[in-house]
Amino acid sequence: MLNTALFTDLERDEHNEGNQNIVAAMRAIQKAIKAIMMWLTLVSFMLVVHVIFSGVYAGDVYIGNSNVS
Repeated sequence: MLNTALFTDLERDEHNEGNQNIVAAMRAIQKAIKAIMMWLTLVSFMLVVHVIFSGVYAGDVYIGNSNVS
């Protein structure tokens, strides 16, 4: 993650518009990183659930006639 101490250093100089733009850009980047991390967490969780329920680790679970030739 980005260093939050850098935010306070940039925010102290309120007269510099460039610093405010940098702070806004860094905050936007932080939000984007958080969104990407949440998305990756969700996708990895869904993948684990899919692998478990696809039968790889579920063992031999058969419904009806399992003798398919």
